[in-house]
Amino acid sequence: MIWGDRRSVVALGPASFSGTRLALVGAMAFGVAVRAVDFLNCRSLGLDEARLAVNIASRSFPLLLTPLDMDQSAPPLFLWAERLVWLLLGRRDCALRLLPVVAGTVAAVLLYPLARRFLDHAQARLAALIGMFCPLLITYSNAVKQYAFELLVAVLLLLLFERALRRELGRGSAAGVLAAGALSPWLSLTSVFVLVTAWLLLAAQAVRGSAGAARLAVGSAVVWGASVAVAYLSVYRAASGSSYLRRFWELAFVQPGRPEFLRHTWKTVEDLVWGFVAGDPLVDRRPFLGLLHVLSIVVVMLCGLGARCVVRRRGWTAAWWLSGPAIATFGASMLGLFPIASRLTLYLLPGLIVLFVAGLDEALSRAGALVMRHRQAIATVLIVLPMGFKAVARTFALEPSGHFQRLVGELLEHRAPGEPVYVFARSLPAWIYYSTDWGRPDTLRLRYLARAASSDGPAFENAPSRGRVRAEEVHALRPAAEAPGEILGLPSGMEWREVQEHVRTVPDSGWVEIERRRIADAANPGIWVIATTFYARETDLFAALERDATRRTFAHLRNGSALVRYEFERGAASHVQSD
Repeated sequence: MIWGDRRSVVALGPASFSGTRLALVGAMAFGVAVRAVDFLNCRSLGLDEARLAVNIASRSFPLLLTPLDMDQSAPPLFLWAERLVWLLLGRRDCALRLLPVVAGTVAAVLLYPLARRFLDHAQARLAALIGMFCPLLITYSNAVKQYAFELLVAVLLLLLFERALRRELGRGSAAGVLAAGALSPWLSLTSVFVLVTAWLLLAAQAVRGSAGAARLAVGSAVVWGASVAVAYLSVYRAASGSSYLRRFWELAFVQPGRPEFLRHTWKTVEDLVWGFVAGDPLVDRRPFLGLLHVLSIVVVMLCGLGARCVVRRRGWTAAWWLSGPAIATFGASMLGLFPIASRLTLYLLPGLIVLFVAGLDEALSRAGALVMRHRQAIATVLIVLPMGFKAVARTFALEPSGHFQRLVGELLEHRAPGEPVYVFARSLPAWIYYSTDWGRPDTLRLRYLARAASSDGPAFENAPSRGRVRAEEVHALRPAAEAPGEILGLPSGMEWREVQEHVRTVPDSGWVEIERRRIADAANPGIWVIATTFYARETDLFAALERDATRRTFAHLRNGSALVRYEFERGAASHVQSD
């Protein structure tokens, strides 16, 4: 049962301050600093972040256990922790990113002791540096979502279970394993895949005659199974039963027998690799498609070679710890239980990085004596340095939604009392968060806007194409006392689905005409338009407004966000209606 060097953390002493260790500590400190700077930039919330943030801000602790608004789902203990921090640190959006950035940073730091369980010192250092500078891990370490939290839970469970199960289990360690497994589903839904990995290993030990493993296998089946069942039925089932979420993720289930199964499966693999390299799967990959095809093949082959090397050097048990969660995840996906996407599978990266490094080291060691002697330096130059450059560049790059809070502040400063504002559908969740006085929130308005922004609401930005937008749709967005002066935009029909990406690449017919008519009708004589994270073709509406408005009296257009005030002459609305 014993494999590798048990000393995951070397004792302090003179030898601890060797050049390589100092270089590792320095690089890790720089990686932590990159995450800290990214956090301190305090970007405005993105679309999905805002959806979750509105739930955290508007709900009490008990209500966070009930199905969330705007098609959101997250582990309840994560939600409770986020709300507690938000209340304690002054109800600021940056406070909501504190736990994710701490979780993502700690998980990246812990990758070295995890890798050291399975690799030698040099390989473990490389794995740690890849984890520290991986753009995908940095991106989701600074997002108001549960993904970094799930990453940390997976690393902690692997460290705890691997250490406990390779020793003779006493009562104390067995109780700790049972307790950790029972708590984890409430902290992380994806922890179930680590629990499956651990339980199957326990079952294998029981079959080989270990009485302690047999008792723990039975106990964990009861305790873990009960905890997972209760968490699913009380918290997660609502999201799994959502018709919208099922449609959104449908193609991300790796299920044999589906149309174009092989193409969609390989597209999913490329999405994972692209997310790992670029930090965001939505970054335009078209200029790099050829390179991405080759890179994906290389990554898959190196992970497979790494698994073979780990089996040969450390045994099947070690390889199972690293690959078991991924195997369990793909098995669940084949059964239609869990979609595969880079942000959803962040927790798999520690094990896969270790396998990748093992395979890369093996491949470079076969490339000749010169390469073999300098393979760690070569790997660092080819992989870690580009990742570090990408991480630094991303830290200082402003996302399209990064200015939205400032735009809302400018609007509230310059907007005359009662003056209407038109909110793009894709901006509505962030508008709800930043335009609400959370010290004294208007609960009727919040409920109205949250319903409108949900998948069954009239202002849901990712609604499927209707072919042609009809004037009757506007009636569902009637002016309401809950939202005075707020004109909610209709969805353009440019639906996005995972794997398929855009279902439609242009707005629905009639969308621009109806929306410009609504804006002109509401102007008295001025009206504000606020938008962020809109698609390129949705800017056709701005072109129409520029043509029809009498004048533009205010404009803040920057990096994919816009705040504009237009004025229309009396009778302009009737002119638009006659077009």
